[in-house]
Amino acid sequence: IADTCPLCMEDGMTKTHEPSPGWPAATWLALISLTVGSLAVVSSELLPMGVLTPLARDLGVSKGLAGQAVTLTAIFAGFAAPTVALVIGHADRKHVMLAVTGLVVVSNLLAGVSWDFWSLLGARVILGLAIGGFFALAGATIARLVPMASFGRGMGVVFVGISLATVIAPPLGELISDV
Repeated sequence: IADTCPLCMEDGMTKTHEPSPGWPAATWLALISLTVGSLAVVSSELLPMGVLTPLARDLGVSKGLAGQAVTLTAIFAGFAAPTVALVIGHADRKHVMLAVTGLVVVSNLLAGVSWDFWSLLGARVILGLAIGGFFALAGATIARLVPMASFGRGMGVVFVGISLATVIAPPLGELISDV
């Protein structure tokens, strides 16, 4: 069934086209992988908000200072996003995304065994760099996976992970804190 698309006006004439077909399974799997990645990196960023009180107590710092671990992560993510996009050049984005994912894992392991506030901050800086790298590459990766006409829908699928992490991570941190 042909639709009339108001965006396809040519010389005052309305152009008709067939609706675009669904994405292949491989595209969906890649998008779901990016969705899980966005869920993981944003959860890693936000989870400490739910454990600030015991975190501050265990590290011997104020709750406000402990909260700077979350702030510092966001600052480094903001600096890393444009920098990573410039630095990687023509490197294989798949390998860069795998490296960024590895940084998230390393950062979380280091944060889990932090022996003082400064070691925690170091782990959170690594996480910030990984988050910036992930999101610097996510848009370009989506653009390669789906046709440009479906780019917004592709971004929407991937960014569901951000929404889920925002809703799940802080209360999960609080639950962990209570346990």
